[in-house]
Amino acid sequence: MLNYWPRISPKKPTHTQREFLGVDKRDPFSLDPRLSPLARNFISTNAPALTVRPGFSVLGDAIGGRVLGLGAWKESELHAIFNDGTWRKWTGTAWSAPLASGLDRSAVWSFCNFKGNLGDVNLIATNGIDPMKRYDGNTVSDVPTAPAGANFIETHDNRLYCAVGLKLYFSPIGIADNWNLVEQTPADGGNFDKNTPQGESIIGLRAGSGHVFVLFPSSSWELYGTSSEDYSYMPVAEDIGGLNDQCIVNLGGLIYFLDETGIYVYSGGTRPRKEFSAAVQWYVDNMNKSAKLTSCMGADGRYLYVAIPMSANATAPDTILVWDSVTGIWNVWDGINAVLMAKVGETMYMADAQGRVLRIG
Repeated sequence: MLNYWPRISPKKPTHTQREFLGVDKRDPFSLDPRLSPLARNFISTNAPALTVRPGFSVLGDAIGGRVLGLGAWKESELHAIFNDGTWRKWTGTAWSAPLASGLDRSAVWSFCNFKGNLGDVNLIATNGIDPMKRYDGNTVSDVPTAPAGANFIETHDNRLYCAVGLKLYFSPIGIADNWNLVEQTPADGGNFDKNTPQGESIIGLRAGSGHVFVLFPSSSWELYGTSSEDYSYMPVAEDIGGLNDQCIVNLGGLIYFLDETGIYVYSGGTRPRKEFSAAVQWYVDNMNKSAKLTSCMGADGRYLYVAIPMSANATAPDTILVWDSVTGIWNVWDGINAVLMAKVGETMYMADAQGRVLRIG
């Protein structure tokens, strides 16, 4: 006669994880059980449900060994500059033939869109070494009379702004291709220095609400005014700077930027805050400082992406911190070595350290 195991009445688990509220690397012994210090590769799109992060597809073949610039013309056409010295656009099925060649093979590019007197919106680009460039929808050409060594191109209040060392240049109102009109009238262009106690050069510019945000390695400032008659520098924080121009983004009308002391948000008129990023401060504190200048950031309207190098031998970012501005949830991704980011329409693109451009989702 067989002896059967006694019947065990089914019971529900004493504790069921019904919600996931993201990553938090603070004290694991005092964490809310809905948080995790170790979770990887999730996204909060359907929070509080647990959702795997989106995948990615590679656009065409890798070109060169690294992408040096990623920009969008009219928010509809993706452009990339590769370290083989070429500027190309994505046609929808492949990378185009070079629109420009012979470009510097190591300097990182910045982009902005500007119309002014150019007849149509142009994609303006600078890298601090090559002449300022513009793409008019068909061809890439030099911007005449632009400052030599111009970098960190930005547009604000119908002017172009760029930096050379500690000097900030501004174009005439509505004019992109005649920087020689200098301070004869309030509408003209010009330039002025910003001397800091450390004697540092400008490392990034970003247009904000009513001002231009100017970043140095050890301090941050904002430029108020509309012409040489009323421009003035006001300190944002004389002890908080940033890493590079790729680590400043706009999201929801606020400026977010990365310093080696934290991920900050600046809303204007008050000191930058980093309380919102306390859950992932551990990553900033422990990132590979020797590769920190390869860090980059991006935003797609809802999510803030912060790519940083973490491993001891990293030469490019290997970790992406993802913040949901709707829910306040942080997640951590790996598997993408993002060195540049750009949003085109509703799609997020990331360039990696292998010379590839990835479409996220």
